[in-house]
Amino acid sequence: MTKKLTLKQSKFKESILQGDNGTKAAIKAGYAVKSARVSAHRNITNHNIKAEIDKGIARIEAKTDVTIQEIINNARYLIELGISKKNGTDIAAGNKQLGEMIAAFKQVQQVEQVKPQVVLFKEVMDKGEE
Repeated sequence: MTKKLTLKQSKFKESILQGDNGTKAAIKAGYAVKSARVSAHRNITNHNIKAEIDKGIARIEAKTDVTIQEIINNARYLIELGISKKNGTDIAAGNKQLGEMIAAFKQVQQVEQVKPQVVLFKEVMDKGEE
């Protein structure tokens, strides 16, 4: 059972779910600017806050009917399409989308799920440079 979040913790969680990085989310939640990075780390490693962030991600995925994996697959597709057509716009769009996903996963400490996609991304980019 998770404990109820404080107002600051709740604001932090909402800011993370809106796509802000940890430091920015901490500042928006009302934590001191000087210690925002430390506060963000504390919040992200707090099991109660992480559980609420995970629930929020699940709700977002359910509402949008899009999974994180589908977004990563779409980014990979754009990169591969851009490489095959030598179209920098598609490559940039895929890179941006993948980068945003990696940043989001770092914030909720799920980097392990993203690492295989990063390796794949690097392999795809290496093929494009040949």
